[in-house]
Amino acid sequence: MKTFSVSLICFLLLLPASFAKKPISPSDMASSVLLKQARFLLESRKAKEAVPVLEEVLVRLQEIEGEEAQVARETALYQLGLCSLEAELYEKAAACFKTFVREYPEHANAQEARFLILEALAWQKDSSAVTSYIQQMEESGEFNEVLAVLNSKNDTTRHTVLALLSAYARTADLENWQRFLPFCDEDGRSDLDLNQALMAGGDLAVEQKDYLKALRFYHEVWMSDQLIVAYDRRLAALKVVLDTPLPWVPLSQREAQASERASENRRYEQMLAERTRLEEKNYDQDLMLRIAQCYDAMGRRWNSYVIYEHLYTAFPSNRVAERSRYAAFQCLAALEELDDAKAAAGTYLELYPAGRYRDAVTLGLVQVHLQLGEIGDAEELGLSLREQEPVHRYLDQVTYLMGYIRFEQQDYAQALELFTETSSEWPERVYAEESVYWMGMCDLFLGSFSNAVDVFEAYLSNTNWIPKAFEADVTYRLGMARYGLEEYDTSRQIFEGFLEQFPDDELCSEAWSMLGDLHGADGEMDEALKCYGEARDCAVHVKQETYAVFQAAQVYDLLNRHMDRIHLLQDYLETRGKEGEFARAVLEISRSWQALSKPANALDAYTEAIGRYGNSAELEEADRLFVNLLNESANPLRDGITAGAVVLRLAPLQKDALEDGSQKALAMRLTALLAALAEGTEQEAYDQTLLAQDSLEGLTMLPLRRFAEAAVARGKTERVQQAFELFMEKYGDSDDALPMVNVQLQLLIDGEKYTEAFELAEKSLDRYPGHPEIALTHLLAADALRLQKKYDQAVEMYKTFAAVREWRGPLTPKALYSIGLCAREQGHTQEACAWFQRVYVLYGQYPEWTAKAYAASVQCLQELGRPADAVRTMREMVANPDVVNTPEGRQATAELARMPEVKK
Repeated sequence: MKTFSVSLICFLLLLPASFAKKPISPSDMASSVLLKQARFLLESRKAKEAVPVLEEVLVRLQEIEGEEAQVARETALYQLGLCSLEAELYEKAAACFKTFVREYPEHANAQEARFLILEALAWQKDSSAVTSYIQQMEESGEFNEVLAVLNSKNDTTRHTVLALLSAYARTADLENWQRFLPFCDEDGRSDLDLNQALMAGGDLAVEQKDYLKALRFYHEVWMSDQLIVAYDRRLAALKVVLDTPLPWVPLSQREAQASERASENRRYEQMLAERTRLEEKNYDQDLMLRIAQCYDAMGRRWNSYVIYEHLYTAFPSNRVAERSRYAAFQCLAALEELDDAKAAAGTYLELYPAGRYRDAVTLGLVQVHLQLGEIGDAEELGLSLREQEPVHRYLDQVTYLMGYIRFEQQDYAQALELFTETSSEWPERVYAEESVYWMGMCDLFLGSFSNAVDVFEAYLSNTNWIPKAFEADVTYRLGMARYGLEEYDTSRQIFEGFLEQFPDDELCSEAWSMLGDLHGADGEMDEALKCYGEARDCAVHVKQETYAVFQAAQVYDLLNRHMDRIHLLQDYLETRGKEGEFARAVLEISRSWQALSKPANALDAYTEAIGRYGNSAELEEADRLFVNLLNESANPLRDGITAGAVVLRLAPLQKDALEDGSQKALAMRLTALLAALAEGTEQEAYDQTLLAQDSLEGLTMLPLRRFAEAAVARGKTERVQQAFELFMEKYGDSDDALPMVNVQLQLLIDGEKYTEAFELAEKSLDRYPGHPEIALTHLLAADALRLQKKYDQAVEMYKTFAAVREWRGPLTPKALYSIGLCAREQGHTQEACAWFQRVYVLYGQYPEWTAKAYAASVQCLQELGRPADAVRTMREMVANPDVVNTPEGRQATAELARMPEVKK
């Protein structure tokens, strides 16, 4: 090993370097060269290059003993720690200073070394290392010495505290920041670098998703007005010092004095530059934006929104204004303040038509329109974005949303095209996987089961999506697609596999129900009932349980196990109550009792349910309960509930409810039901009770409907319109709205508003295709065409009506009669006469239309020049006891009386 004398080492470490050698490995340097190089690098402040040189110096000093060697080792070790710290070799620096303190605890620099250890540990971004070292010092009593030094408040300790706090702030070490903060005076606290370090610490905490810690750092930052006041004070104090002439000192001290004055001037210029920077930069705005974003990330949207709003309102020309408006829009959308969000988006697009966030805002606006139910606006905007030049940044998401819109509109073919485009054009983007799922769903709804199978199987085998977000759902849908292909064994295997693979999935109940359906179709009724039982047990929402219960009830009905059916549905009523389909359950219970020839029990089921749910005005299902009872008693089964029995049972309840002011909903529902079932003066009394209601606001579905019918019959058109508008406002989205629409259609026709009537009827035919009362809507639509003299179109609709077997009944003679009217208006009198004759020959059980058909037939025969046939028809007409007392019958009687040949 190369060695050197201790005196030479000490001399050279303190000697100004006069030259630099060409860099060679420190281990290959001669001792004298090594020491000169060390001194040169220290003087040149080349800390990183000095580290290996000083390490070699320490190696060569290991075998040298004596007091001078120890001094040299102390100096080299301390300088190695300083250079390592400056070179950002924090672990090495901490190790050097720890060794220094341990080996030289009484050295003059030992206390400063302890601070430097804290600083080096702080810069390692590992707060646990700092905390551990402080705990060691507390246990040894050294920390009290450190605190005593910090309390001395001299320039050295101020610098030390500032360095420690800056390090702790930048590394987001909140615990040690708070530990040393009390030792920081106002001058240090107002240091710009320290406050920027606090911002950096907050930013680091945000990166770590520790938003509460980030907020605590951000709130420690001084605002610019505070800093400017502090800087002005410090600058003023320093200016006084600089303006004061330097005192006389001996010549030997003048160089140091001048150096200190130059240092003070540099410090003044630096502080002045920092103060100017505070006014020129977006210091406050950046801080507020950071705080708002932190609240945003924590889900505290209102807090963040208030800050964003302040930023773009108070600083509209600042660069943060645009970003704040965009962020405010996002907050409002997340808060579901949708109208305000829509307005915010509009303002942003108006102010920044080519803004940085335009694509994100327009995408968000499409989503807001969808949430508001403004499908047309969403679709219009989406189409414009798809045609945008340059290409919209989020075109994949826009295309996906357009597919979703089409799916919601049940335009599955167009939706399929859009989802296919999304998945094929952007296979790596956010909606690619979801689009493939919806492709399969579109095929499923289109009945393209084979295509659905291909899509779902391709999804399940795709290795790009691990884990698969829709794996369970797709597996279940694959079973449905196989079911649609009538591959029942395969479908069953898929559902069984689904239940085994995803035992806790929300679709398990539906899978069990499908297995129940498959077993039931094979005649395996016991297995079907077991599956429906499992489906009910694992149902996660009421719709799933409802399906399973009613499927099981159907099996019991097929097996004539009526009491089991009753018990099942009663249990369903007890467990689900008003959140379930209680009207349907009561209907099924009633029919089981009627099948057992126990109509009184059937009526008991209704009476009990009416008492339980009838006064709940908010429940549309309660109105369905009354409607079901109305239909059951108006068209009773054998041994069924009769209208008379219902009136007898419920009339006292209606009277009590009317007298009890707290049961208005029940009272009005019972009144409407009884008005529909009673006859004569009793019916008139019930109708008058409804019509006497000054305000219709408290009326629910059935009472509003009956009110409108009663008002139409009495020509009170304004009140009918009032009832219709209120009904559609409250129940327009319900399938139960069609009866009220039919009342409105009749009112429009009576008011000769035929075009408006047909448009409403046409919309309703599309909206309620399977509704029990759609037959009347169809007939009224045909009437509107006939009254517009569009006879060919009207006849086509009447004939369509007559051809539907399910619609045959009281309305059929009207349809045939109306065809006759069209034929007569077109001059086809013979054909018209045939249609009228068909009515009174085939549908004599309907006196109203029989009478009208007889009268029209007589007119046709007279027009055809067949008076004898006309007279014979009138005689036949008045001979019919059901017709003779109708208006047409009385007129025929009068005409026959005036004919001389008849008198003879």
